[in-house]
Amino acid sequence: MKDYAIPISLVGAALIIVGGLAYLISPDTGSTGLVNAAVGLLLVVSAGFINADLFRQYGRWLNAFWGGIMVFGIVAMINFLSNRYAERLDLTEGQLHSLSDLTIETLQNLDRDVEALAFMDGGENADLELLLAEFSNRGSRFSFEMIDPDRDPVRTEENGIRRYNTLLIKSGDKEQQITELEEREITNALLKVTRERQDKVYLSVGHGERDPSNGPAGLGMLKERLQEVDYAIDDSLFLARAERVPRDCAVLVIASPRTPFLPTEVAALRTYLREGGSVLALLDPLSESGLEGLLSEWGISLGDDFVIDTSGIGSLFGLDFTTPVSVSYGDHPITRKHRGVMTFYQLGRSVGFSSDAAGPGFQGEALALTSEAGWAEKDLRVLQGDGDSTVKLDEGVDTPGPISLAVAVEGEGGRLVVFGDSDFATNQYFDYQGNGDLALNALSWLAEDEILISIRPRQAGYKPIALTDSQG
Repeated sequence: MKDYAIPISLVGAALIIVGGLAYLISPDTGSTGLVNAAVGLLLVVSAGFINADLFRQYGRWLNAFWGGIMVFGIVAMINFLSNRYAERLDLTEGQLHSLSDLTIETLQNLDRDVEALAFMDGGENADLELLLAEFSNRGSRFSFEMIDPDRDPVRTEENGIRRYNTLLIKSGDKEQQITELEEREITNALLKVTRERQDKVYLSVGHGERDPSNGPAGLGMLKERLQEVDYAIDDSLFLARAERVPRDCAVLVIASPRTPFLPTEVAALRTYLREGGSVLALLDPLSESGLEGLLSEWGISLGDDFVIDTSGIGSLFGLDFTTPVSVSYGDHPITRKHRGVMTFYQLGRSVGFSSDAAGPGFQGEALALTSEAGWAEKDLRVLQGDGDSTVKLDEGVDTPGPISLAVAVEGEGGRLVVFGDSDFATNQYFDYQGNGDLALNALSWLAEDEILISIRPRQAGYKPIALTDSQG
């Protein structure tokens, strides 16, 4: 009889399951389901009496059954919640799969409807559809549609689409076509079709300044990022010849001059600022810009020094103590979004602001500061190769940290931002940590275009971390 115990128990279990499900699905059909379940229970118990070992197995089977039910319930609940709430948890470094602050603010501040038409090969692109869905969740005036060009050739031709996998962003009579289907490109296109302004940024020349080239020391990436949001760039303003700053100049950038500005050029800058102009000055150590007197009128002092950082943070990026790292920022619109974001400055000088020196009508704020482990080293012979190769904090001579590396000042209708370093804005360091965002946010504030002050979309890339011998 024991040989029949297991088959009898299996038949009984099947009757219990079928009968129970039948009653739950349709309880109005009568007691047939309950009868089947009762017969099944009777068979299971009978099999247990025939073979007593089955009672121990029943316990294990019940545990497995209830465990399966619990797993099924958890999966069903997760699926329900994911369909109802479209939020995503992004655990990647730099939040690469989350919308950036700039994208979110742009979507939330839309004052007109924007439509995205995705002309995809086969009408499908799962990654793009997920990204556009998140755009739509963040902005009530943003909508999108996935289109197969082969199935809808009329709309494809009407919209001027010439290739597969093209995204068209439309708002009113403005439109932008993009083929790089990434958040940054979509956001830039969004800004271009919704903004009504185009500011012009000039770069000074004639004093050995950095140019917007593509080499490591150039400002090509800064120029490219500005053009992406519809800024116009003129990189050849020679003040000695022009005699004045053009009236259409929203911001004048002076990037690391190696020779001093002439007195007539300084006078032109003074007039420009007094008339409401804006200047971004990136002034490295070991160089006299000729702007020291003008800056002092605005309460800004340039240190005749270079900043040392012994906090050890820079070593994580393969940097030495001559590259200060800032994680502390002043309370200013330029840096308000930078909390928790690092910026670093290769061989920078100190820059300070004094309201007493500026006089009434001027307001200034330090933008980026070192930690208390930094100081402003006054012995420049170390950089020139003439002094002792070792540096230390000399009390009464050097200035102990925290040291200000940049300031922003507003007064007389104009705006002025000064950094004691230009390397942070170059191609070599632009995309590292918050460097590029800080340069762009400074320009946005100077242009009175504060809506663009934000942390921009991140892109995955090779960002090596180097450890010192003592660290690993």
